[in-house]
Amino acid sequence: SRCEEGVLVFEVIDNGKGFGAEEKAQKGMTGIGIDNIDKRIKTWHGESYGVEIISEKDTGTRVMIRQPVMQKGEIHDTGNDCGR
Repeated sequence: SRCEEGVLVFEVIDNGKGFGAEEKAQKGMTGIGIDNIDKRIKTWHGESYGVEIISEKDTGTRVMIRQPVMQKGEIHDTGNDCGR
């Protein structure tokens, strides 16, 4: 994970077989679970946050989850708390 300007980004990257645009279109994002997580993060924090999947066939896949950095118990974006 990394922190940039008040945003926490979790990344998972692999160098597997990946998938192309046609396969992604057939499945939605990739399934009900990931779509639900993306919608919840966007509902709670806004459209600039959520799940992003970048994949290229025969190259690999990168999944990023972006959400605001928050202190325990907070329900709103606290701004830039990187490095705390």
